[in-house]
This record gives sequence, structure tokens and C-alpha cells, in this order.
Amino acid sequence: MNTEPTPTQQARPSANPAAHSSGAPAPILDLPEDRVDLRDHLEGLSKAHENDFRASSIAGRLMLHSKGGRVLDAGCGSGLLSLRLHRAGCDVVSVDAEEAMVGFTRQTLRNGGFEDAVVQQMTLERLDSLQGGKFDEIYCCDVIEHIEDDLLAMRQLRSMLKPDGQLILTVPAWPFLYGERDRRMGHYRRYTRKALKKVFVESGFEIRSVRWWNLSGFLLNAIGSKLKKKGFSEGFRYGKRSALNRAGHWFLNRWFHGFENHVPVPAGLTLIVVADRGTKN
Repeated sequence: MNTEPTPTQQARPSANPAAHSSGAPAPILDLPEDRVDLRDHLEGLSKAHENDFRASSIAGRLMLHSKGGRVLDAGCGSGLLSLRLHRAGCDVVSVDAEEAMVGFTRQTLRNGGFEDAVVQQMTLERLDSLQGGKFDEIYCCDVIEHIEDDLLAMRQLRSMLKPDGQLILTVPAWPFLYGERDRRMGHYRRYTRKALKKVFVESGFEIRSVRWWNLSGFLLNAIGSKLKKKGFSEGFRYGKRSALNRAGHWFLNRWFHGFENHVPVPAGLTLIVVADRGTKN
């Protein structure tokens, strides 16, 4: 789900000044105690992803854009999206910079009956070393906010697409929400709609659609950021299921699958972009 900048990359100014005022995040492959939020999130998600309302619903939303063929899941995380793509009959290659996530994805795919699935540990900067040719589509979910030079990463993704290929990408939105939890998750930035579109255009993509997703999460965090500087814990998504917890999951599962995935909203915690490779060299 995550990747890291290489030492040779030239840093670009952050889209969010707060990211640098609090210090640049540590490399994403290194998860010390001050990155406990990211570690806990990845471990929790890997254990509960198929039943997690957010992970399962956004995977379903992104699959609506799939046209099949040879597919790259760039930042495969716990493997849920890769599993959905395999089940849909796609020829899937899954990569992640984090060794633990590669292991989780392999286990997810084995449990799903895909023993021979291709899963590799790899950063975006090394994608051109993949064998088998270019891709019909690439999924890159909550990855480029972890990379200091996001423009370079986007150009690398574009270089891996066939001429008629497409990129489906998600990022966290709203720079004013950037805080301590973002830094602990390894985020260099959150994006405005305008800033994200600029990165797509500058890297040569032709944008087809941009939409907000997770209105409820945006409202909760917009209010909570004023009350709780470290942000809200996502432990309720992965912890023990009390009666109240189960009721909350039941409601949120139906909210996301029934509303968020089908009704355009005026704001959201996540931005989803679908773009064609474009004709620019």
C-alpha cells in the first residue's frame, strides 16, 4: 500500500506546509515507535479487510471502473483489491514497498484460491523492472501521499501503461486536516482537488473523472481536528466486536455500499481519480 522516495529523487515543495513544519516523515519501510499509527493500521487492516466497511466498499467502488486485462495493483496493501481483481478474471501483478504487506497479500490470495499469483516487494521507482510488458490499467490506492516527489511517481506509473491504458488512483484530501496522525502515517501531504489535477496533467495523464468519497469521514475529521489534534483512532474498525461496535459496522457498511459508492457528494475524506494514459510523449 505504500512506497518510499529513493535517495536520488529531487524533493518538490510540499502541497501542505504543515508537512514540513513538523518534519518530513521517516521512510515508509521503517516503522519505529513514532509510526505506530501506520503499523497498527496496516496490521489491523490485514486481519479484517474483507469485513471492514471502508476497505470493502472502496474496493467495490474502484472495481466499477475496471476494464480488465493485465492489471497492476501498485501498493497492494493487505491484498483485498488484488483478490477482487483476480476474482474478476484479471491478469494481476501486485506490488508493495512494505515486506509485511507483500506477505499479507500473498496470504490473502492463497486463502482466496490464487496460489500462483504474482506478488513482489517493489517501490514505484522500480516498476520498470517488472517482467511481462505494460498494463491495461493500474490501481494506486493511498500511495503517492507517502512519496516526496509525487510527480516523478506519477510519471513512472504512466510509463507502465499501454497507450490505451488507464490509472485509478486514490489519495487523502483536504490539507487543512493534515496533522500529527498524518505525519505518523508517513504522509507528506493531503491534496486539494486542484493540486491533484495539476499533478495528473503535468505527468501527462488525461483525466476522465474526479470524485469525492467518504463524506461521513470528512465531517467527522473536520469537526474532530478542532477537538483532537492527534486525530481519531481507527481501532474500532479492527477491534473486538461489541454489540455497539457491530451495530456501527452494520450501519456504516450499508452507508458506504449503498450511498457513498453511488451518490456524488460535495466533499469527502478521499479523492478518486480515473485517468487515461494520454497521447503526450
